[in-house]
Formats: sequence, structure tokens, C-alpha cells
Amino acid sequence: MNAIKKIYTTSESNLTVIGWLGFLGYPVYYVIWHYLYPQPYDSLLLRSFCSVIFLPLAFHRYWPETFKKWLPYYYVTAIGIGLPFFFSFMMLMNNWSDIWAMSLMAALFLHILTIYDTKILVFQAIAGFFFAYLCAFLLKDGYLNPDVKWSYVPIFLFAYIFGTLCYVKNKNSNENKISTTKSFGAGIAHEMRNPLSALKHSLYLSQDLLKEQPQNKEKLEQIFNDSVNTIDNALDTIEILLTSIDETRISTSSFKLHSIEETLNKVTHSFGYNHYEDKESIQLEVKRDFSYLGSESLLIYTFYNLMKNAFHYKENNDFHISIHVSQDEKYNKVIFRDNGRGIEKKELKYIFDDFYTNGKNNGFGLGLPFCKRVMRAFHGDIFCRSVFGQWTEFELAFPKETSPELEKLKNTIISHKEILYITDTRPHQLMSDFLFSNSKFPYKIINSNALICEDFYTYRYDLTIVDLDKIDARVKNKINNKDNVIYLSEHQQSNQANVINYRDFIENYQKIILSNLLSDDNHIKSLPSSQAEHLSEKSKILVVDDNQSVLKLTSLLLEHNGFITYQASEGADAIKMLDNGENIDIIIMDLEMPLMDGLETTRKIRASQKKYNNIPIIGHTGDDQRSTIDKILTSGMNDYIIKPSNKTQLINKLQSWV
Repeated sequence: MNAIKKIYTTSESNLTVIGWLGFLGYPVYYVIWHYLYPQPYDSLLLRSFCSVIFLPLAFHRYWPETFKKWLPYYYVTAIGIGLPFFFSFMMLMNNWSDIWAMSLMAALFLHILTIYDTKILVFQAIAGFFFAYLCAFLLKDGYLNPDVKWSYVPIFLFAYIFGTLCYVKNKNSNENKISTTKSFGAGIAHEMRNPLSALKHSLYLSQDLLKEQPQNKEKLEQIFNDSVNTIDNALDTIEILLTSIDETRISTSSFKLHSIEETLNKVTHSFGYNHYEDKESIQLEVKRDFSYLGSESLLIYTFYNLMKNAFHYKENNDFHISIHVSQDEKYNKVIFRDNGRGIEKKELKYIFDDFYTNGKNNGFGLGLPFCKRVMRAFHGDIFCRSVFGQWTEFELAFPKETSPELEKLKNTIISHKEILYITDTRPHQLMSDFLFSNSKFPYKIINSNALICEDFYTYRYDLTIVDLDKIDARVKNKINNKDNVIYLSEHQQSNQANVINYRDFIENYQKIILSNLLSDDNHIKSLPSSQAEHLSEKSKILVVDDNQSVLKLTSLLLEHNGFITYQASEGADAIKMLDNGENIDIIIMDLEMPLMDGLETTRKIRASQKKYNNIPIIGHTGDDQRSTIDKILTSGMNDYIIKPSNKTQLINKLQSWV
């Protein structure tokens, strides 16, 4: 089944031509062989049948969506009937005449060009000739010309075998080149994260040193902030490149609620305009803001694509782009309109197809398909309208907060999250168990002892809820500075954003949990120092990475923030260091290393009978795909952090496991 779909995908760009050639070719050649150069046998009925079955292929773009899944099978069947069967049958009925032998030879080459799979090609050739022979035998009442021209058979076999081998080998070679190019591009993107990570850590280290030597503080702070912003933009670009070449890459796990007004302001202020007047041509109008659930970086680059296209096709000095927000009963909308060259009507239906370009010599045809992919990941869509020579308008439709589409997306995101509720009070345990069991949140309720024990290392949580008044003091050391923590208290707390009155939480727990899981609020999640004991500043960290820049700068950054660090360039060195009795508290483990990678090293540590087999291990990787994260968590690692991380993320992650 997959082979048939692959054949169809490869032929899809030529399907309209194939359909029209088949539809017109059979009746046209009936006139040629029946009137101009008469042959002993021809069949208008059979030709009409073949002509009719090719016609739907010419209109394949207009098939109803419910029937399109059958289009690959229809295509392969039509080719099987129209080429090997038809031409074998006509040659047999015309007693192996030279004209029909040559026609069959031409059909063989067309068959090779239209069916790219060797097994299906051979099957169709054998089946086509068998049924052609059977039909001819029945129509001639069992009498076929016994004078079979066997000399033609080696020629037919040669054409099929060597033609197929050469064509398939060439096709496979091209596919391998494309696959290698994609892998190479993805590899470059992933490997770029290592030097960026090293550079980012060096900047954070410079910032720490700057606090000790405050000369020229303002200038150095500005340089530091600009450098970090540049790195963040480069990382966003890498993510966009990876998303463009891998349609399965967009993960909803990091989706948050964002303001469309804030996003559009970022777009118009941060876009790389070629001329000053280009920025003046943007007209942004937001009468009513709305929230969308998704990735702000992806949406920003979606608008960047639209703006780059618009400026590329501008044709007059009065050029302008208007962006305005509107709503209807079902969707929140952003209308992006320019008065540039416009798009011809015949081109409109293709603009969201991969690799389709029109009038851009240096384009790859990935920009608008990327926009479509992003909007559908948000459970919305993007549409285009245009009048050639006058204007082009893109409509980006986002589901409203009350819509079933957005509720479905929220449920998808939440289903992959886990909530941990920590309390030592039995009534609170029972109450929360009752509340959570009647909601859609995956949850776990534990007490202080369960948190402190080593088994806690095997769990990962997206939101931690802590009973602040009734909990073991040691627990505060465990969860202080951990990402996304809210604290419940019987007393009203107004000086800390994430301390909530217990009764307020009971009444509004669903809203509070959803807000913490989905909002883009980055307020501090740690307890004030007066409410929590200081964490150990002399924890021993083993950093394992084959990239020397990342290894040294990560270690320097950690040492400057009070940790004792050890370094290993490969997995075997890390295990040797542990065997030598070094008392390590946490391991930061790179994934991709020569000889023994991070996953294998982790499995060996976990499988050992040594006392260090339960040491917390944090995976350090530049690949944030879901498949990679799953490998990390099933290998025995306790957690992970994506390169390049900022200093706060790195320190907080370590402190949550100390």
C-alpha cells in the first residue's frame, strides 16, 4: 500500500498531463490506425473505455476529499489497463504486426516512466499480458496466430529489465541525494547549537564578571543583551529551518497562550526591512486583541514569510501592507493585504504546495507551505485571495477560545502534561484527589517522604502544587527554583504572585491550572529566600560533552555560580571517574558523543551494581524533537535541558535535582 502511495506522490506533478494525454490519445490514434493507416483490427469501444478511465486523472485536484484517498490506487489501475494490457492485446489481435510491436515497445517505456516501483511494474506487465492473451484467445474463439515472433520477446525483455534498472537506479540516486541534503541540513542546524551554546554561556559568564567589575557597565550590558538576542534569533531561525524540512516536527507541547497584538507589534518592529520607507508602508490596526494558543516564534516567522513575499512583488511607489484584526462567529482573524503585483487565478490553488515557486529565481517553495503547516498546527488555517495586478490578501484564521477546535488543542496539550500535588495533610489529599479525578488533568498526589526518597528522580512534572503551610521543610529545598510551581496557603499572600489562598484554589482550580500550564507568564516561580532554606552551593556536577567549548564554558559558568565541576569528554571517561570513587551529585550528559553516546552511558550507569547507579542524570541536547525526548526519558535519564540554555534555566534545573 505504501509503495502505491509513493508511486502516486512521485507522479502527482505530471498527473494532469497523463490524464489529458490518455483521454485524447486513444481516440486520436483510432483515427490514425483506422482511416489513415488501416490495421487488421481496432476497437473503438476499448479505446473509449481507456480514454474515459484516464479523464478523472486530468481533474485529480478537484476530486472530493472523501475520495482522494483512493486516487493512488485508481492511478496505478488506470496505467495497468491503459499501457501493458491495451497494447499487448492490440498486438496479439493484429498478429504481432510491426506497427503494434513498436507501439508496445513505446508503451513499455511509458510504463517504466509512470510506475516507479519494480515489483508493481513487473506484476502489471505479467498480469497485463496474461489478461490480454486471455481476452484475445476468447475473442478469436481459441485461434491465435501461431506464428509468434519470438525474436521480439528478447527486445521487450531487454527494454523492461534494463530500462527499469537504469531508471529506478537513477530515481533512487536522486532520492538519496534529497534525503542526504535534508539530513545534512538538519545536522548543520543541530550542530550549530553547540557553538551557540558555548557562546551563550560565555556571555552569561561575562555578565557575572561584569557585576564584580562594573566599569563601562552600561555599554557592556548593551553588548551582552544584543548578543543574547542575536543568538536567540539564530536559534529561532534554526527551528524554522528544521520545521520547513520536517513536516512532523511541530510539537504542541510548548504551545502557550499569546496576545496577537503583542505578536504583531514584534513582527512589525523586528522584521528586517531593506529600506526605511518599507517600514513606513506597514499599516497595523488592532481594534480588539485576542489570545491564540501556539508558538509565538513560529507565528512571527509566518508573518515574516508573508512580508518578504509582499515586498518581493511590490510594483509601485504607492505600495503598502495593511494588517488588521477581525472576528466572526467562529474564528479570530488576521487579514494581511498588500497592493503589489497579485497572483494569477490559475496559480492560487498551488501556492501552498511544497516546492512551488512562481517568479522567484532564488526561492525554494517552502515559505507558504510552512505558513500553512503552522496555522494548521494551531488548529486554524490560512487562505489566499488575489486579483492579479491589483492586490493579494492572506487570511489567517485562529480558533476562538470557546471553539471546539481550541478546546481539542488544549486537551491535546494537557494530556501530555503531568501535575504533582505535594501535601502532608490527609483532608487536602482527599479533596485534591476528588477535584482532579473529575477533571482532565493527569495528576499524582504525594507526601513529603515520597518526594524526598530517591524514587522521585524517575518522575517529571509540568506543574508542581505545594501545600506551603503543611509540608516538610526539606521539601522546599527540593522544589525551590523548579519551573512552574504554585504554592497554596491558608493565609492570604499578596507579595508573591505564585502563592495562592487555598480556598481560592479550590474554587477556581481548573482556571488556575490551565493558566499555569498554558499562559506565557514568566514570573519567578521560586520562594523568597525568607521562606526557603538556601540550597547547597557546593554540589558536585560532572559535565560530560565531547565539544570542548561547551564542556569548558558550561563548567566555568557552573563554578562561578558556586558548584564544583568535573569534566569528561566521553561516556567511558565518565564511568571511569565514577568507578574511581568521585562523589558526584548530578551528571549533565551530552547525547551525541563518539564511541559511547549519552544514552548508552546512562544505561550502563543504571545497569551497574555500584552505589552511583541512582545518581540524577540530566540529558543535554540540541534536539528537542519528541522522539529524542522519549529516548532520553526511557534511557534512565531523570531530566533534560535543551542547548543552548540560559543561565537561569541551567541553574534552576540543577537545583531542582540537588
